[in-house]
Amino acid sequence: TRALLAGKVAALGLLAFVQVALIAIVTLIGARLAGLDRGVLHLLQPAIGWFVAFFLVGFVMLAALWAGVGALASRPEDLNGVSQPVQMAVMLPFFAVIFLGENDFAMRILSYVPFSAPIAMPTRIFNGDAAGWEPFVTLAIMAVTAVVLLAIGSRVYEGSLLRTNGKTSWATAWRSGATS
Repeated sequence: TRALLAGKVAALGLLAFVQVALIAIVTLIGARLAGLDRGVLHLLQPAIGWFVAFFLVGFVMLAALWAGVGALASRPEDLNGVSQPVQMAVMLPFFAVIFLGENDFAMRILSYVPFSAPIAMPTRIFNGDAAGWEPFVTLAIMAVTAVVLLAIGSRVYEGSLLRTNGKTSWATAWRSGATS
């Protein structure tokens, strides 16, 4: 099951990265065709470069957890109920960055929270509010979180993948993953 999970995370990660790359390419081509001066693109380059790094680590951070959530539900009807905790862990920090974007103190905190850092830190970099060392520290925090979430997701995935008797609870999947 771990090889299956690794393949799923790698394949979906590659697809997500290709999608982001295509959006970036279309944006650059569109900017050239529209005649935007190079100044605008030059201003975006540091933030875009950091966004790619944060996107990759953030994607890996969540991919195994989402795979585990997907394995908890044996029917599509069960997916909404089991995915709600993970959905909240993703959406609440995202909205916090959007709504608190003008608050320097809140953005500084959100740029170190692993679920909001992929959005908050590139925003702070673009605005010039982040010191040169801060993105590296945030990436390290996210990498440690990614390793922990990969372990949790792997255990839940392993404990619930082969169950076909309806919705599997987090606790059942956790206990089953320990015995596998």
